[in-house]
Amino acid sequence: MHPNFKSVTSISRRKPLRLGIFHKINPTSMVVLVVTAALLTACVSAGPPAPLSRVGAKGCGNSGKQSYRENLDELCRSSGIQTFKGVRTILLNGIWAPGGQLRALQACLEAAGCGPVEVFTYDNTGRIGFEVLGRQLAKRVREVDGPVDLVGFSMGGLVIRSAMMEDPTLPLRRAGFMNTPHSGSALAFLPLKGVQQMRPGSAFMRKLSEQPWTARTLAVWCPGDLMVVPGSSARWDRADETVRSDVPMHIWPLFSGKIHRTVAEFLTKPLQSGSWMTLRNSRPIPIIPFPPDPSEIACATRLSGRLRDHHRKAA
Repeated sequence: MHPNFKSVTSISRRKPLRLGIFHKINPTSMVVLVVTAALLTACVSAGPPAPLSRVGAKGCGNSGKQSYRENLDELCRSSGIQTFKGVRTILLNGIWAPGGQLRALQACLEAAGCGPVEVFTYDNTGRIGFEVLGRQLAKRVREVDGPVDLVGFSMGGLVIRSAMMEDPTLPLRRAGFMNTPHSGSALAFLPLKGVQQMRPGSAFMRKLSEQPWTARTLAVWCPGDLMVVPGSSARWDRADETVRSDVPMHIWPLFSGKIHRTVAEFLTKPLQSGSWMTLRNSRPIPIIPFPPDPSEIACATRLSGRLRDHHRKAA
């Protein structure tokens, strides 16, 4: 018998090492926890915005930007009409989130030709009421000479709706909401004015639900959202298009290139009047009729096709 046989056998029969509660977590859950922790760490430690050439949104970087805009200019000149180009897009982040998180979405929209794109900075600590935040955003929109597109993430979407409630005559062309708690969130329990207003059934949420809304709207929601509870609160029956994200992470729309491209296409594509559209994982919603110019629809349709071809080649 080998002199070390006994020791080797005794070592092989030792019980596996258990590190607290982690021995009860399966490998898949451990990977999800590690990835989530890495993403949250990256969000908290986000530095200054990176150059557009370094943004990793697939199909929305610098590649192909110039050719797409050249096609856009060519079609506009040939048709002699003005399209979405030049319409300023204003982005709003969510509660406690730094503005640098919106740099990938900003780069994608600029690459798609959505006019100048800026990030509206506001007090997103939850201490200030939405009425004040809405008036601040309305003032910024009034400073823009012409129509604007507004895209809000989480709490930022409620600021957009508050601005329209404070000034219903704002020149809002289209609006995008990403994981915005349109019906409130059960996790809004902190004793801060802005947070308390986001509670389901609050006086602010009831007043907001009575607000008229006519702008073309996109709503992105997640059934497994851990911040907007329940996740269906981010769905809005007044939205013209609804996109469901199955990644159970509230901040996922800030990093998803696919969602970024969806927002870009929504802001640039035409919507035909008096028609119906079937939305994925949703019921058919009628589009509000409006009298567009036929030549504008034809040109915008060609522009939308060019944009889809550009994304398909980039993918």
